[in-house]
Amino acid sequence: MASGISSALGYYCIGLQTAKYRASGEPSLQPVKTVERYHMTDTGRDGGDAYLSVIQVTGDIPMYMQPDGAALLWYAVCGAVAESGSTPNYVHTITPADDVPWLTIVRVVGGVITEQFLDCKLNTLALVSEAGDAPQYTASFIGITPTWTTAPVAPTAVVGAPLMHWEGKALYLVNAVDQRIHRLSFEITNGLTPYQADDYFLSDVDPGTREVTFSYSMHFTSPTAEPKYREFMYGSDAGTTVSTTLPEKPVDLTWQRTINTSVKITMPEVRSAAVPINPNPSGEAIDVEVATVVEKPLASPIVTIVVKDQAATVGV
Repeated sequence: MASGISSALGYYCIGLQTAKYRASGEPSLQPVKTVERYHMTDTGRDGGDAYLSVIQVTGDIPMYMQPDGAALLWYAVCGAVAESGSTPNYVHTITPADDVPWLTIVRVVGGVITEQFLDCKLNTLALVSEAGDAPQYTASFIGITPTWTTAPVAPTAVVGAPLMHWEGKALYLVNAVDQRIHRLSFEITNGLTPYQADDYFLSDVDPGTREVTFSYSMHFTSPTAEPKYREFMYGSDAGTTVSTTLPEKPVDLTWQRTINTSVKITMPEVRSAAVPINPNPSGEAIDVEVATVVEKPLASPIVTIVVKDQAATVGV
């Protein structure tokens, strides 16, 4: 009897690089056949015959945010990059574009499944960073053409230990004061829509409305300290009547290992959407879960991501 194959044996190669990404959770990216049934009347109650409706590539890959390799994923979800710096310290300045790049992904499972997915786009990159842990993101892809292939030649893992939450200067506001954030989440979603024309396979993957979301959790210490409940509800630290405006602040999220190894996310215009603060009979310290709305400024991108590493391009 053959032994089962360990689910830990697997990796993904993304883009034009020769390095592989290892999943930090249970990935679901694979070819998907959508099966429908003919619906028609008949002499009995049994359903009609099954038929193949569409074949596409879809699913997620959860990964740690590692210093080497981060630039490729942020570029894939944003779409534009300006390269600068010199060996061995390079800077990748990544901003949103009207469309996102096509990717090729190779999936290897247990050394016995080796598939190549052509014409993929990154729909959503969701980042979570929490105290005591390494930041992790989940990349959600949509692709067009799966094929069976041979495994890449001796790929090496993306190098460098994952960044840690404690390496982040988690939140900077207008007065550049570092805030003690327990947990934060940041997400870019491209609203990609698969388009099918005259084939079983998709014909295109079209970009939709881009959404950038950000939320964070921290201790409540005062109504005038961040997240500034009184300002949010009453317009200022001294306000007494409910305000109809939402305070606007720039926010920077930075994880830095060395001066030339870091990931920095800049959002010039962030508005709090909810600052819920309530007592609790448990007697524990009050934590507040702040939800925000990320807006696009008139003269700058809605978000800019700067990755510093030792690779000349985002392709690793």
